[in-house]
Order: sequence, then structure tokens, then C-alpha cells
Amino acid sequence: MRWIDHYAYWGPDRRASRRSWRFWERRSRDDAAGDASLGVALRQLLLRSWEAESEENIAQFRNECEAVAALADDRGEPKVAQFLRATTKQLDLLDVSDRRSFMESAIQNARAMMGVNA
Repeated sequence: MRWIDHYAYWGPDRRASRRSWRFWERRSRDDAAGDASLGVALRQLLLRSWEAESEENIAQFRNECEAVAALADDRGEPKVAQFLRATTKQLDLLDVSDRRSFMESAIQNARAMMGVNA
């Protein structure tokens, strides 16, 4: 499956074919890549943080955060990986009411470390 990582759309490539014969085709370049990028994984992690209200959801967020940290290591972003791992360790120290805002700000900081726009 090919992925699109563009400021207007991110997700799977839903186009049927690569070549289009339409006269008014607006796509001048192919933004699809082979695997999901680290930016896409961080956006998905941000969406997961909005659901993290129970202990079960927070444990699931922790697991996905570790997976994204492993992806960051694979993509050559060791600082982002270390930051995400530190984030998962700090979740236990926070009060339940503060966790959601902490997770959101941590993911935004990780994206800023990569140089990805909000």
C-alpha cells in the first residue's frame, strides 16, 4: 500500500492508476511513498492521545508510542525516539487529569524536533 504525506491529505493512496488522461488533472507530482512516514505516525499518535481517558487507552497509547519510537529509530531520528520513550516513562508520574494535555504537547514537540509543520 502506498501512502500520501501532503499538507492537504495524509493516508493511503486511493487512486486507481498512476496515469491519468484527464485534461484538467491538477496533480503534477506523485506524493505517494512506499511506507507510512514518521510524520503520519506522529499524527496518528496525536489522534490516539485524544482518546486516552481510561487506563486501558493510556496503556494502548504507551504501546503505540513505543512503536513510533522504533519507527523514528529506523527513519534516522534518534532524538525523536528518545523523546517519545521519555514521554512514556513520564506518564506514570502525572495525575490522570494532566495526562492528555501532556501527551498532546509531547507529540507536538516531537513533530517540531523533526521540523514537521503543525
